This record gives sequence, structure tokens and C-alpha cells, in this order.
Amino acid sequence: MANGKLVSWITLWFFFGISGSTVVFLGFVGMIIMVLKHQVLSNTLVHSLLISENHARKTG
Repeated sequence: MANGKLVSWITLWFFFGISGSTVVFLGFVGMIIMVLKHQVLSNTLVHSLLISENHARKTG
């Protein structure tokens, strides 16, 4: 009985450990993706603004 309890505890602990670290990992990856997206978006915005400014200068 005690052995079965120990095994179930280890299984539970293992499962929660894996799911917990998975959640942390996913959160971390999500954060990185968000930061990268933000950087790419701001870079794209700056780039397009520069392009339109140059274009306006050339035509004007």
C-alpha cells in the first residue's frame, strides 16, 4: 500500500513538474515572440515611414 502511494505521489509530482515547466516554457516563448513581433512591427513602421518620407521628398 505504502509503495503504491509513493508511486502515485512520484507520478503526480512528475506530472505537475512537467506541466508546470511546460507552462513556464510556453509563457517564456510567448513573451519572446511578443517582443520579437513588437520589434518587427516597430521596425516595419519606421521603415515604411522612412520610405514614404523619402518618396514625398523625391516627388516634392
